[in-house]
Amino acid sequence: MSLKKQINKLLDYRSDEHPIISLYLRLEPNDRVNFKYKANLKNLIKDLRKNLKEKTFTEIAVESVERDINNITKFIDDYSQLSECRGICIFSSTRNKLWKVFKLPTVFRNQISVDYSPLLGQLIKINDEYKNIVTVLIDRKKARIFRLEPEGCHEILDFFYPEASRTKKFKSTEGKFNQRLSPATGTGSLVQGYGEHSFQRTIDNEIHQHYKYVADKVFHYFKENRFDYMLIGGTEKNISEFCHHLHSYLQQILIGTIKVDVNKSKTSQLVEMIIEKFRIFYTNKGKTILKEFEEKQATRHAVNGFRPTMKALSR
Repeated sequence: MSLKKQINKLLDYRSDEHPIISLYLRLEPNDRVNFKYKANLKNLIKDLRKNLKEKTFTEIAVESVERDINNITKFIDDYSQLSECRGICIFSSTRNKLWKVFKLPTVFRNQISVDYSPLLGQLIKINDEYKNIVTVLIDRKKARIFRLEPEGCHEILDFFYPEASRTKKFKSTEGKFNQRLSPATGTGSLVQGYGEHSFQRTIDNEIHQHYKYVADKVFHYFKENRFDYMLIGGTEKNISEFCHHLHSYLQQILIGTIKVDVNKSKTSQLVEMIIEKFRIFYTNKGKTILKEFEEKQATRHAVNGFRPTMKALSR
């Protein structure tokens, strides 16, 4: 189920008897140093217990909240549960048998609340701002595709893996896609220099066929499973050569590149690199918009402030 659908489901969720704890906890690299996030959670829980005394919850409700606190603390103490994310969101209500965990690309601020409906503000904002990002890892023999969504990252396709012989098929590990490469041309013995040149040209041609095939498959995937942004990973040379084969639509949503080893890359490592690249892109995009606004304001093609804005709208 997509994050949007889960949010819509939670929007309709309400309990008039047993309260729900909503937790947003930052897990940025600096929050993980010396397990700083655990200290942050303890402070949040401390403040939550103070607020409980000020609210008119029944003894049963308070007991339920304490169980939720215990369950949340145990979950956060298990470091293996906190991989491949920079923030986590938990909704818990023991009495209502509610337990929802969301691994997120970010959390804007540490936050905890207890109420009869879940606190969804940050989750909605993250879903709006952090779009779907597809990352293509490419070398001269293989390509892998990963999709990062607000609810997590997963490898969607692992195909294009030719055997040592270039007369073999490009075959998916899942048997989804096939590509037959052109066999080496020419028969009989050739003059040594000409033969080496022809052989090298054949190899280069097959490499570009591979790039073109991958680019076509990525575009086909884009048409059937829309995504918002794209990254390319590999060596500088492979990335440069592959980009020439990308469809113009994909070039327009390309936001950067990352240097990785196609064969050794793990999802957990990629998530960090993808999120960091998107954060840089998003920050630069904001700066560009702000600069454009300031330039247009100077020429009276933009206004700032409530009154000037209302006056401009009335015109």
